[in-house]
Amino acid sequence: MSKTSLHIVSILQKLEKSSEIYVHYLENNKSYMYAKKLYDNNTDVFCSIKTCLPIASGETADSLRCILSHLTNWMSLWEEHDKKSSYQDSDTFVFQNADHFPKDSEKKLMRLYNFNGVNKS
Repeated sequence: MSKTSLHIVSILQKLEKSSEIYVHYLENNKSYMYAKKLYDNNTDVFCSIKTCLPIASGETADSLRCILSHLTNWMSLWEEHDKKSSYQDSDTFVFQNADHFPKDSEKKLMRLYNFNGVNKS
């Protein structure tokens, strides 16, 4: 497996983890505790994409740029909202974001790298 492929599979695994954390966030009254976990994981995804972009090309690079753009905006909004109060883990943590996650870009990467998910067969 190429270096790029290894990076992309790792990014897709981290995105899958973000999705799982997001489900827990929704199931737990949109709690700050899960919002923090999502932020931390998305920060990891962001850093991984920044590392991988210089060696990516074509559709892969385009998809990574779309996801990176979304994460840049989302993280900025998250940080801005986080500064507004001293949240406790059980507090509800919600902010408005018109920029939805680019699922098509994620699906394209999954297709290009034959990724079915870590917990799926």
